[in-house]
Amino acid sequence: MLLRIYIAYFLLGYSSLIGQTVLLREFLVISFGNEASVGLLLAAWLFWIAVGAEVGGRMAPRTRDPRSLFTFLLLLCALTLPAEVCAFRYMRVALQIPGGEIIPTVLAALYTGFVVAPFSFLQGNLFPLGMRLLPDISPGTPAPFGRVWAAEALGALIGGIAFTVIIAGRLSSLHSVGMVAVVLVAAAEIINFSTGGCSRKVKRCLDVCSFMLIVSVVLSAGKVEKRTMHDRWESYGSYTDLLTSVDSRYQNIAISRRDDQHSLFLNGLYAESFPDDYLPELNARMALAQSEEAGDVLLIGGGITGMVRQIQGMGARSIDCVLLDPRVVASVRPYLDPDDAAALDADNVRLHLVDARRFINSATRSYDTIFLGVSDPSTAMLNRFYTVDFFRGVKRLLRPRGVFVFTLTGSEIYLGDELADYVRSIYFSLRAVFPDVFVCPQETMYFYATTQRGLLSGDAQTLVKRWQMHDRAADAMTADIYRSFFLPGRYERLRLRLEENASVPLNTDMHPNAYFYFTRFSARMLNFRFSRGLRYISESESTPRALRTPARLLARPARWMEQQWSPVGERLRGIGIRSVYAFIAIIAILVTIPLVFHRRASGRLRGNVVLYTALASGFTGMSLEMILLIAFQSSFGYLFHAVGLMMGLFMFGIVIGSLSSDRGRSRVISVGPGSGVNDAALLSGFVLGLTALSALTPLVLPHLASPRSLTAAGYGLMMIVNGLLVGALLPLTTHALRETVMDPSRALGQVDRADHLGACLGALLGVTWLIPRFGIVQTCLVMAALNLAGLLWVLAIRLRFR
Repeated sequence: MLLRIYIAYFLLGYSSLIGQTVLLREFLVISFGNEASVGLLLAAWLFWIAVGAEVGGRMAPRTRDPRSLFTFLLLLCALTLPAEVCAFRYMRVALQIPGGEIIPTVLAALYTGFVVAPFSFLQGNLFPLGMRLLPDISPGTPAPFGRVWAAEALGALIGGIAFTVIIAGRLSSLHSVGMVAVVLVAAAEIINFSTGGCSRKVKRCLDVCSFMLIVSVVLSAGKVEKRTMHDRWESYGSYTDLLTSVDSRYQNIAISRRDDQHSLFLNGLYAESFPDDYLPELNARMALAQSEEAGDVLLIGGGITGMVRQIQGMGARSIDCVLLDPRVVASVRPYLDPDDAAALDADNVRLHLVDARRFINSATRSYDTIFLGVSDPSTAMLNRFYTVDFFRGVKRLLRPRGVFVFTLTGSEIYLGDELADYVRSIYFSLRAVFPDVFVCPQETMYFYATTQRGLLSGDAQTLVKRWQMHDRAADAMTADIYRSFFLPGRYERLRLRLEENASVPLNTDMHPNAYFYFTRFSARMLNFRFSRGLRYISESESTPRALRTPARLLARPARWMEQQWSPVGERLRGIGIRSVYAFIAIIAILVTIPLVFHRRASGRLRGNVVLYTALASGFTGMSLEMILLIAFQSSFGYLFHAVGLMMGLFMFGIVIGSLSSDRGRSRVISVGPGSGVNDAALLSGFVLGLTALSALTPLVLPHLASPRSLTAAGYGLMMIVNGLLVGALLPLTTHALRETVMDPSRALGQVDRADHLGACLGALLGVTWLIPRFGIVQTCLVMAALNLAGLLWVLAIRLRFR
């Protein structure tokens, strides 16, 4: 029976990781690839697991037939995942989000929490409930908590590897979760046919569900996939016909058509339209405006739909075009204009299908002009192209009189506070690397940078003369473009506006704040209020009647909460890192004083300290995982493909840690007097190790910045170590809490709740506030401080072994 339970937990972990990864990819597409969606989904997922663990921990001791209930919950899990995938694809429709707009963070968080609740809640219930299936455990007998944690984590590891190596790019989302549903049914069958069995009704229900799931996966998954993909596309509001939509190893690629015009969308975000003679020609003219010679040109992140042909006609000797995803080229090429397709096959054009950061760091050739053709840093992945670290790599490839050019969203006349801070973060970062910087203020700002002072000019006549060196047949249109873009005195006014606040931190890999400022700017532009969304839902004719009344009743309280929260939110944005440390120190002192002066702390207080240790380890483990994912993306350029593997390595660390701590302890952990320092060292040692890992991570990450295979192994090793320390603490804290709670299922439920609640806070606060606001270094130090407080409390109550 014990082996069957371990196998069931293994399959549950396998299914959970694949289901979580599929939902994460779906959310990345519908949210335009913003990494904040990763934090939101993980936070919602972990929150509901914590709630489910708490409910399951209270319910398990009172359940008369735990085997039947365990089997029934597994069947419900199998039915919920396909519905959750479909719900994400209809997210924009359900929330009435206009096409092209970013989904507001509050609304995305609420919807995500609603969608992932069923599976996550059921998963949380299953963990403590499964402890009732174990043989009877007396209070003085060691329980196999570590093996249970390890079985679930090992399944997650295999799921991550399977998704990365086999599933990604081969199976659609609905086929993937259909396979997961079959695996969950298999887990239920394993429990069902164990000794004692389930009731006859449950067995019949299981057989019917198994048959229905297999039939639905084989017959209907393809049709549902096609229909929901089409409806998701319609929700973007592009008013174009979808020609193709594929999931590559890096992103979702969609191409649409309206009349003779084609449009490319990456992760749901508009990238470019073609054929288009105006914009590629304008970008080519503006890119070469400050260059004395076209010479050798490097295009980063685009150019295959027209700009390559335009630059070829302007006297360029060679053009190197760098793109990450080969499937983008393969998807776009059949729809290209014949002249643009022929330009890509020219002898002086080379396509480099590699991450731009990797190319910049490893290239040995130098260039006269480097043009960065990626979108605004709306995500951490795009932000990595606007950091000081990236600019240094570009500077290394520029020739002495070469020019670096890129564009950003801006304003022709006036910059508001949010937009000004956003532009400042990149402007000052660029100036920190290049001695001469010039900005052309327009709705689309053109940034120019060079290594030699005096080369850049804002005078239209000077630029027209330079242009004539590139194109002797330059017409009057070129002069008109330059005169309209490079107006006298406009750059000086912009420079004075930007230098009004020089305290905006530089945008670096370790402190990626530009995408934080861009998110603030986008939110202000949308001017979204949750109460307005509720009011729209209550008044819309397309809203079902069952939803109109609740939305109408909630609109007024939501408006009141927004009015109260607005000044609080402004204060939160102004909180400094010293205030965070002061808050942690005050709480640590207030809790430590009664622990020190009361010789025998109450069982409830001791239990709360143990639960805080589990909560802090969950917070630290998830925050470090998010930091490593962002750093990995900065080095290798993709997260869409590797997220399953990286999360699987974290779970592999949990396997090692759980088994090691379970085997390494010879007696059950207890909290109370009479135990020596050596006994308490095991738990406090792992907490100290997690503290050290948090403090050392900022020192290690700069050495992993180079995208090499050894670097990938370094990220994987850090993930494993992180999981090992978290995994070792889970059974240790469960055994310690068991001394105060007694019932094993209750103890496991409370530790599972605390761990997932801490991980929920780490995913939510880490991505949306701590990392963008304070940077990776300060975030890691905050985690170290939280674990030090827990270590202090553990030593204060003298956590003991018997």
